[in-house]
Amino acid sequence: MSELEMTDYVLIVEDDEPSLQMLSMGLSKYFQVVTARSGKEAQKIAAENMPTVALLDVQMEGMDGFELCRRIKAMDGGAAVSVIFITARDTIDDLLYGYEMGGDDYIVKPCRLAELVKKINRLSSLNQQRLDLSLSVEFARNAAFSAMTNLSEMGMMIQAVHLMSLSQSERDLGMAVIEGLACFDLQCTVDIRSGSNSMTLSQSGPATELERSIIRHLQSSGRLVEFKNCIIINYENISILIMNMPVSDHEKCGRLRDYLVMLAECFDSRVRGLQIQESYTRQRELLKKVEEIVSVFDSVDTLLKKSQASIRMRLMSSYENIERMITILPLSDKQEREVLSTFGDVVNDLIEEHADFSILQNKLSPMLKGLRDAIVHTDEAA
Repeated sequence: MSELEMTDYVLIVEDDEPSLQMLSMGLSKYFQVVTARSGKEAQKIAAENMPTVALLDVQMEGMDGFELCRRIKAMDGGAAVSVIFITARDTIDDLLYGYEMGGDDYIVKPCRLAELVKKINRLSSLNQQRLDLSLSVEFARNAAFSAMTNLSEMGMMIQAVHLMSLSQSERDLGMAVIEGLACFDLQCTVDIRSGSNSMTLSQSGPATELERSIIRHLQSSGRLVEFKNCIIINYENISILIMNMPVSDHEKCGRLRDYLVMLAECFDSRVRGLQIQESYTRQRELLKKVEEIVSVFDSVDTLLKKSQASIRMRLMSSYENIERMITILPLSDKQEREVLSTFGDVVNDLIEEHADFSILQNKLSPMLKGLRDAIVHTDEAA
C-alpha cells in the first residue's frame, strides 16, 4: 500500500516512450503519477507543483537526469523532493556525482516494479522522519553553536569526544559524532558496524540508500580516502563520510583532516567499548543462569546423599527386625537360614541398584565443585 498522501504525486521523467509508459502504468496502481518526456518539460511541471518523489532517467538527450536533479533541488521547495535516478550503470563515479547533485537513491535498469514501489515508499517514510527530526536537529545545532562560540576548534573537538564518552548506545554515539562535526559546518554520514549488523546515520536521521552505497564502495579502500570535496575515514568498526570539506581553504582543510582522524579513532574505540560492555552484560546474564543451575544440582546432590543413607539404614533395620522375629517363630535352623538368605539377597539387590546413584553422586559432587570455583574466578576477574 502507498505511504504517500493523495495530494502528493510521483514525477516520472523518461525520454524513451515505451519505458515511460511501462513505468507510468505500473506505478499508477500505487501512486498518483505525472509524466514528462524531457528535462525541460519536467522542470516546468515541478515549478508549478513540486512532486514528492521524482524518478529521473540519467541518460536523456539535452538535459540529463543529474542536471535536472540539480535544478529541481535549487528551486523553492525543491530540497524536500526525493530523487531516484534510473540508470544503466552503478559505478562509484556515477554514485558520487548523483549524490553531489542531490539524489537520494538509484535503481538499475531494467526496473523491477516491486523494488521501485518499495524504494518510493521508503523515501516517503524517510522524508517524514526527516521532517520530524528537523526541528530537534536545528535546536541541537543552535544550542551547540551557542555553547561553543568562544571555544577553539580543539575545544570543540574535545567537547565532541566528551559527548561520545557519555553515549550508552551505538545510535546515540553516531548522533554525537554528527552533532560534533556540525559545529565545524561539516555534513557527515556515519556507518557503525557491529558483527554482521550495520547502522548508517546522517544529520537528517537514517541515511539514504545512495549514502550507504557510497560507504560500502569505499569502506575497504583505505584508512583515509579523499575525492573532490569529499573525504571518508575508515576504521574496523566505523566509517565517517564528509561531503563538504572546505578544499578552497587548504590550511583549514588540513586542520580538519587531522581532527577527523583523531575523532574517528576515538569513535572506533568507543564502539569497541560498547561492544565489550554488551558482551560483558551477556556473560553476566549467562553466569547468573549457571549459578541457578548449580544451585539446583546442589539440591539434587544433597537429596541423593540423604536418600542413600536413609535407604541403607532402613534396609539394615528391617534385616535386624527379621532376625529377631525369626527367633520366636517355630522354624528349623534350615528354614531360618533360608529366610535370612532370601531377605539378604533382596537387601543386596536393592543396595546394588542404588550403587548406580552412588556412582552418579560421586561424579556430580566434583563437577559442582568445579562449577562453583569457576564462578568465583569469573567474579574475581570481573
